[in-house]
Formats: sequence, C-alpha cells, structure tokens
Amino acid sequence: MYKIFKPLSEQDKEVLREIGKKDFTNYKEQDIREEVIAPIVKLLGYEKNSDYEVEREESYKANELFIKIGSRERQKLDYLCNIRKNNFWLIEAKNGESKEISQEQLEQAYFYSIHPKVNCRYFAVTNGWLFNLYDRNKFLSDDNSDIFTPIFSIKHSELEQNFYKLYEYLGASNIIFNVKSECLLKEIEKTLSAEVYLKRLDYFKRAVDSIITKSERSVYRNISKLESTSDEKRKEYLKSLNLGDLISASFGYRTIQKRLSESCEILKERVIDFSKDIDENHNPVDKIIYELLPTENYYQITLQDPVFLYNVLSILINFKYDDDFKEIHCNYNSKKMYLPDLLEEYLYEFYSFFPNKPHIRLLLCLYPMLYRYSKMIVYGYEPVKAIAIFKHRYNECYLTEEELGSAFYSKGHELIKMAENITFQILNIIYKQIYDNNKLIKTEVALKIIKQIERDIKILEEKFNYESIIKSLPKDERDGMMAIDTEYKNPWRLMFFAISNILPTNYKHSQRCLDRIKLYNELGFNFENNQLTEEQLQKQEKILETLKYNFSKLENIL
Repeated sequence: MYKIFKPLSEQDKEVLREIGKKDFTNYKEQDIREEVIAPIVKLLGYEKNSDYEVEREESYKANELFIKIGSRERQKLDYLCNIRKNNFWLIEAKNGESKEISQEQLEQAYFYSIHPKVNCRYFAVTNGWLFNLYDRNKFLSDDNSDIFTPIFSIKHSELEQNFYKLYEYLGASNIIFNVKSECLLKEIEKTLSAEVYLKRLDYFKRAVDSIITKSERSVYRNISKLESTSDEKRKEYLKSLNLGDLISASFGYRTIQKRLSESCEILKERVIDFSKDIDENHNPVDKIIYELLPTENYYQITLQDPVFLYNVLSILINFKYDDDFKEIHCNYNSKKMYLPDLLEEYLYEFYSFFPNKPHIRLLLCLYPMLYRYSKMIVYGYEPVKAIAIFKHRYNECYLTEEELGSAFYSKGHELIKMAENITFQILNIIYKQIYDNNKLIKTEVALKIIKQIERDIKILEEKFNYESIIKSLPKDERDGMMAIDTEYKNPWRLMFFAISNILPTNYKHSQRCLDRIKLYNELGFNFENNQLTEEQLQKQEKILETLKYNFSKLENIL
C-alpha cells in the first residue's frame, strides 16, 4: 500500500526551488552531498539517530572485484539509508562537470549496492543536474530489462513538481512496501514458476508461514521501541498539565497498564509536593482526592467511561503499598483517613453499588447501553459501516508507519473507534439534559432517556441479527471491549470481574467488604443467568432495576 504523498510545506518547496536554480558546473562531490543530497534525504524522512536513519560516508572493506571497480581497498558510500538498521537504498554523489551521468559512475554505484555488507535494493546517482534512481532487481519483473536504465530521471529544475516520484519509491513510509511487493513477491513468483513438484509448494508455504510467525516478534519489538519513544514525550506532556487535566488525560479513558504506571508516578510527585503544606486547617491533598474520586452529588467531566472507575484502583493500590504515602492523610466521604486506607473505602463503595452516588450508577447504566446502541448502528447499517471502512483505507494511506504500528491499526480498529466516538457524543448530549446547574440528576428526564434507549435497542435488535454479525467478524475486527455491550443489562458483572483482576492476588479485604462480597455471590452476580436459580434471578432483576431507575441515595441495595 503506497502512502499518499503528503504535500510539501512552502518552506520545503523553497528548498527544492533553490536546488533547481543552481549551476552545478563547478560543484565537487562534497558540494553535491551537502547542498543537494542532504536536503532531499531529509525531506524523504531520513535523519541521523532515528528509526529511518541516514549514514554518511560509511566505509566498507572491498574484495578484489570491488577494488577493480572502485580503485581503492575500502569503499566509502556517500549516503546509505536504512530502516531500523536494515539497509534499503544508497545514493552516490558525482561532480557537476557534466550534465550527464556516465556508465562508469552507474557501475560503481551498482557494485556498492551488491556489496555483502550493504545489500541495497535501490541505488541512486546525482550530479546535481540529474537525480537518477535505479532498481538493482529490475530483472525480476522484466526479463529484458537493463538495470542501468533508470526507473526515473528527474532534472534539477523539475525537482519540486516531481518530488512525489522520489517519495513514492524512497519515502520512509513507502520503501518497505516496495521491497516486499516488487522484490520479494516477484522473486518468489519467478522461482516457483520453475517448480515441477506440487508438494514442494506446500512445503514452501509452511516455511513462509514460519518466517512470518518469527517476524511477528520483531514487529512487536519495533512497536515496543515506538512506544518507548512516545512514552517519553507523553510523560513530558503529562508533567506540564494542571491537576484536573492530568487526571483526565491519565485515567479518564482506556489507559493501558504501562501508561497507568507512568501516570501514577507523576501523580505521586504532585501528592508528595502537596503534602508538604498540610496543617490543621488546610490539606491541599484533599484537592487531589476531590479530583480523583467521585464524591456525593458531584459530576466529574472525567467520569464519562466506566473504565475511569477501575483505573482509579491503580492509584489507590499505589497509595496502599507505597510507604511514601503511609503518613499522608486526606478527607473522603466526610471522614479523615490516611491514603493507604482509601482503597478499602473505595472497594466497599464498589461492593455496595455506590449507594450514595447515583451519578456513578447512572453512568454504569448508560454507557454500556449507548455503546451497544452505537455498535449496532456501525455494524448493522451498511452506509455507516462503509464510512468507517473508507476512513480506515484513507488512514492507511496517510498515517505514518509509527502511527499505524503503535495503534495496531486495522479495519476493526476504525469501526470500534467510530462506535466509541458515537457513544461519547450521545453521552455528552444526554449529560447536558439530565444534570441541572447544581450537577444534580433530573430524575424524570434521566428515566425517560433510559427507557427510550432501551426501546431503540429493541427496535435495532429486531431489524437485524446483531449477535450473528459480531460472531461473523474476522478476528482482527473484533472489539476488545465486546463484553461492555454484551453485559449491557448487567454491567456490574463486568465491573466486579475487572476489580478482581486488578487487585493484587494476595490482597486481604476487610470484614465489611467480605460480607458484601458474600451477599454479591449469593445473588449470583458473578455467574451467567443460565446458572442461577429462579429465586436468584428474581432478586437480581429487582436489584438491577433499582440500580438502573432509582437516582436517589440508597441505604442498602442488597
């Protein structure tokens, strides 16, 4: 898949225009390297000490054959471009005395490209006047080809308008695809066309599959390197945020565990810093707790995704087990407590279905319903699905290799992202309707909206078989958060399951939490409905209806 050539900036165009105006008659090879090759290589996406690296004047030992061609025992390449230390193309500079490139100059560049330590698919030669690109493996696609006939030749005066040709072949985001499709696949095709034993084709296919499986490890290593680079930038960004934005950016969405750890480190710095100013009348750590933990009758902007509720557990677990926090206290639920004790207090609320926080119960009801509704629209209506698929293809052409790699990008990724965006958009509209100026829930409005969403889901379920659509999806299109909409009638099951996975295996609950867990288990909240008795089902249904439709404080739901 060729990348769409990203239009050059006005500054980049000016660089190419300047090259197009030059007279190279008195330019030596060093001048060509610095004033022609260097800016072009940079515009193609290569730079020193990066994944897309350019190495200048690298020296390689030559054997007898190379000595005859290059006239010296060590061969020094002008520019060698590689991706993650794998060489893909080189470029040789020649002086500008002649406006043509001689056969001898081409042969020297060709022999450099086949040097065992270099081994480049493409080689280019420029004398300033011309930029010629050659394909060392051109014979694979054309038996009558001459490898010394350039793929294209660009005059210096036409460099700006024809730069896209260079990018199409040599651009950092394109060259791997070119080598795979134009070289590897065609070489395989040419070799196998001479085969006479069918079973060898099967053997070869298995061998290729094995190589692909092994290569996946390298791909994941490359992705890991991309993440480590982006992690540093992300940490710098998070450190620059104010407290509210830091919490929102770190814990308000589906943050992966590695990033949660980084965010907890940054938050720890804030907590330790705030704790220095605690006195009898003032506790600035309370501000952090107020932003972090949902409080009574307080609707947080960050509280738009249920995942926020168990992302917070990562912080509370840090408070619990990090000795740096054991002497720092705060106020939560109108009680003074030390930070390590917050975890148990929060868990008790969880196991009690947040009886004094109806805004959390409302979120846990609304989000999975809306997510199911959004996914049914995206996967069920072909025009909507077509938009997502088009966007996927569009982004494959425009996103950089790093962006594609770090996102594990796929068609399913775009479909899921679209469903999530629709969910958040609807949720934002609903929140504006159901909360008054004091951030209190308008009970009648909330109840009406929930009933309407339930009716809409039922209509969509009758319109098409959503479950069969999901089962028919290819593996790379399936939603990693599928359980959210599968459990939309009982989102608490998923929430409690998440908590059990996040808590340390050796964690010991307080007796009051154990009592709540016992009740929870007796009601069968951790089992599928087909495993429950009729009595359990009736009790569970009554509790779920209360959690869904009652927006007042509830003393004891269980």
